[in-house]
Amino acid sequence: MVKSKLLIFFFILSFLSVLFLPAFTFFYLYPSIDNLLIKNAEDQAAMIADHFIIHFDITEDILSRENVSSGLRDEIFEMMNNFSLEQVKLFSATGEVLFSTTPEDIGTINTNDYFRVLVLRGHRFTKMVQKDSQTSEGRMVSRDVIETYVPITSKDKVVGAFEIYYDITRTREMFNVLVRQTSIIIFTISFILLVSLLLSLFKLSRNIVAREQAQKQLNRHRDELEQEVRKRTAELTRANSNLNEDLLKRKETEQALQVSEGKFRSLVEMASDAIFIADADTGIISEVNKKGEELIGRPASDLIGRHLSSLHPSDDEELYSRLIESNYSQQLPVNKVLYVRHISGRKIPVEISANTIEFENERIVQGIFHDISLRLQFEDELQKAEKLKTASILAGGIAHDFNNLLTAVLGNVSLAKMEAGGSEKMKTRLVETEKAIRRAQDLTHQLLTFAKGGPQNKKTVKIGRLIEESAQFVLHGSKVKCTCDLPDDLWPVEVDEGQISQVVNNLVINASHAMAEGGTCSIRAENVEIDAVGGLNVIPGKYVKVAIEDKGHGIPRDTVDKIFDPFFTTKKHGSGLGLSSAYSIVKNHGGQITVESEPGDGTVFYIYLPASKRTSADVEEKKEVDLEGKGKILVMDDEEVVREAVTSLLEYLGYDVETAKEGQEAIEMFKLSSEIGRPYDAVIMDLTVPGGMGGKEAVVKIKELDPSIKVIVSSGYYTDPVLARFRDYGFDGVVPKPYQVEELGTVVKEVLSGAA
Repeated sequence: MVKSKLLIFFFILSFLSVLFLPAFTFFYLYPSIDNLLIKNAEDQAAMIADHFIIHFDITEDILSRENVSSGLRDEIFEMMNNFSLEQVKLFSATGEVLFSTTPEDIGTINTNDYFRVLVLRGHRFTKMVQKDSQTSEGRMVSRDVIETYVPITSKDKVVGAFEIYYDITRTREMFNVLVRQTSIIIFTISFILLVSLLLSLFKLSRNIVAREQAQKQLNRHRDELEQEVRKRTAELTRANSNLNEDLLKRKETEQALQVSEGKFRSLVEMASDAIFIADADTGIISEVNKKGEELIGRPASDLIGRHLSSLHPSDDEELYSRLIESNYSQQLPVNKVLYVRHISGRKIPVEISANTIEFENERIVQGIFHDISLRLQFEDELQKAEKLKTASILAGGIAHDFNNLLTAVLGNVSLAKMEAGGSEKMKTRLVETEKAIRRAQDLTHQLLTFAKGGPQNKKTVKIGRLIEESAQFVLHGSKVKCTCDLPDDLWPVEVDEGQISQVVNNLVINASHAMAEGGTCSIRAENVEIDAVGGLNVIPGKYVKVAIEDKGHGIPRDTVDKIFDPFFTTKKHGSGLGLSSAYSIVKNHGGQITVESEPGDGTVFYIYLPASKRTSADVEEKKEVDLEGKGKILVMDDEEVVREAVTSLLEYLGYDVETAKEGQEAIEMFKLSSEIGRPYDAVIMDLTVPGGMGGKEAVVKIKELDPSIKVIVSSGYYTDPVLARFRDYGFDGVVPKPYQVEELGTVVKEVLSGAA
């Protein structure tokens, strides 16, 4: 049985050895010959191309037909005869054929991807083309050729390329003949060896029979020997029993130690913080876990053997030296942050806790380094939020009182302008006064917006148009030119157009100030998708990214982290509200604003706004409204100057006006007017009344008395959400302070007519 299995095994092995040769020839030898031909052709092509380049006189960074001299043509035709070249072409950097041994190819353009992506980037491109098949350019060949592209460089720039076709028909046929002859010889030798092996197997079978007989005798002697060994083993077992008991305790101790060490190493490797173990006396690192490798950006093999000081930046070398000498037990100064140095040069803030232990008669220090980058970032954001919260309280009160005064001033100015008659000089002065009041109004808006962002009257819009119009308006008449790259396929965003326009205005004004002598402000936008590890403090998703760049003097490194703080400014006459209000507006839109700046090299602000899931809404065009009207209107405001101004404006428009100081008085007057049969057609209410009932509470009671009454809310504290969602609180219209006669008249007319 064993004999037959052995013979079958050797026969199959011999048969497979014979089959190996054709498989080797087809799957390895032929491809190797082709690869050898390609490699040899590529090297020769590079050598020939270098030879041709000698005939060039490239004075510029491009090749043209003028560079193709008659000497080059003669040299090419001579080389074709000497090196079995089938065809030679010369290309420019644009892919144009400047010279070809086939004249009809001159002037054609090579637009293939391999030419632009590989050859024009300095890489060779070689391909074997069998006869009756097409080349990379689509040309049918009747012989076996190798197509090779060799780039031509000048001043480290690719200015063109040679395309060289080698005729390898004879060479390939010669190799094929050689392989076939060799294969026949090898097959013959293999057959002879197979016959010889079969004869040897026959002789081997006879020897196997004799060996089996000898094996039986050996088995008998082995059994006798094993019996003797068992006797001796029993004696040795009894002699070593005591020794085994002693070794057992030692093994148990060693195993417990190994288990403990394994648990320790697993805990170190699985730790969420970086752990460095070093000699307590020398400071030389002996072990590092995976988090340590990630924190420093180096593999453990590179860190082990280094001193602990190599982990820290060199700008505070004395402090880190003292810390390492004390095995990180020295008390640190208040608010002092420790850093490690990443391989990229970036400094990473860390908290370090360490302890010194005795291990195998050596003192080692185990340091745990906790990355606190995210915590510091969150603390910085929290500090900004606290500053904005504190400033908003101050800004709200100032803006509310200031807007009340502006309402009286602006209302009287707009009335005076209408009553100026034909005095153009007087009208001009009143228009300029209105502009000054509007600038004061913008300042109050910034005071309110930088802290809370103001009420958001959001619409789904195409952001490109809004950005371009805002930027062009700000730079009108200045020395700074604005260039916009705003694709038409930008995702729609849901924003308050006025607030986002203010953000763009503030940033473009900053760019204009940074380039006082003139320059270009570049604005570009793109669609981006941000994931959870993008480094931005926003919800992952789709965003529109807007970049506003200038080439001005840049922002000093020591102040770039403070530019979004309220009231911080480096300008002589700046208010410190522009960037802080822009920061607040973008944050309240669910976005993020960041800055990159290098002193002397300009500044780039990046705005990220969440993309809307809806399409852009159609913008309704404003219609002309006849401001004059009739009706009885009740005005409630705690400021006398406002009541007088609003009364004058409404009477000028043709309305009958009565006034109240606070909400309770307005309610009593509303009841009385209804009882005597002279009801009011509309009520205009101030939202906030210090020490009395405001419009938010009063509108509920008035609507209970007459659900059909039209109530308009007015306030200078325009960050109150009531102004943004006035209908949710029972109001029919809104007119923020300050306002002109046109604005007040339009709102009153629309509310009374039901168009609002």
